[in-house]
Amino acid sequence: MNFITEVTSDYGNDSLEMDILFTIIYAGMVAEENKANMVLKKRIKRLGMHQSLIENTPADYAANFSKGKKWRELDTLCRQRGF
Repeated sequence: MNFITEVTSDYGNDSLEMDILFTIIYAGMVAEENKANMVLKKRIKRLGMHQSLIENTPADYAANFSKGKKWRELDTLCRQRGF
């Protein structure tokens, strides 16, 4: 949490808002990591974030992209992106 605050301090007047947004993302990753019997853990959230932020995929599409897909297919997609 301290690291998030440190990183977001570079956002000037928007630092508090960015701190909150990054904290929400972090909380989602922690929740995913702690789910029982999940093979991909937080990598599934990372895939959606990567699609939205790096690949400019619409957020609603990225959020639903993994639904119904087998974990092995998603694992391959994550590995192709380096995670």
